[in-house]
Amino acid sequence: LIRFHLNPSHHHLVVISVITAFVFSDTGSNINFTFPGLNYKWTGNTSSNWNTASNWAAVDYTGNVSVPGPGAVITIPKDCSNYPVLPGNLDLTITVDATSYGSITIEAASADPSSSPGTLDLAGYTLKVLTLTNNGLVKLNGIPDQIDGVISNGTAANSSVEYYGSGNLAPGDLAWGTNYKNLIINKPVEFDTDISLTASSITGSGPLTVTDAASLSLNCASVTIEGN
Repeated sequence: LIRFHLNPSHHHLVVISVITAFVFSDTGSNINFTFPGLNYKWTGNTSSNWNTASNWAAVDYTGNVSVPGPGAVITIPKDCSNYPVLPGNLDLTITVDATSYGSITIEAASADPSSSPGTLDLAGYTLKVLTLTNNGLVKLNGIPDQIDGVISNGTAANSSVEYYGSGNLAPGDLAWGTNYKNLIINKPVEFDTDISLTASSITGSGPLTVTDAASLSLNCASVTIEGN
């Protein structure tokens, strides 16, 4: 879909909106192009910066690529030298002709003890995505509405979500919700309302505080929270 505006003073057409392409390939250095449904894979060859083009590769063809834009289908694989950290709020969603695009899948580590899981670090920024499937590790500070989209713990037994950073983690900051495979909390926790958490394991550095007015219910096989 391309929208044009005729500039009467210069007698030429000016593109005034994003170009959405279905038959183009992304060969890099594109501006205001989106490629809905195009597959990208994180490589981390250069750094952990999401917005660095050399950290990305195309799955469907060989060539240079730009940073994935709205509508991209993204895989973050295991065993990378660097894993992506969001440098700002990110919206990967786009809807074209009533079809929505924009998803992320994070791979699990292999059985090799030296293998590292695919990892996505949201830091303190928000992510809007159609689907986010986590077979590896998602890290985040934990803020209200930090993730907008359908989230899944995937099929891997070691799928993990880690909350970290400064400030207390409150019930409203649990952006992944209350259902986990492995929950890691490496920041202070203060629950002041009733909450129930489900996970195979819960670990962290704490401390964990539950106020007198609240209750905490844990449905899990293992809980280890250090701290006072």
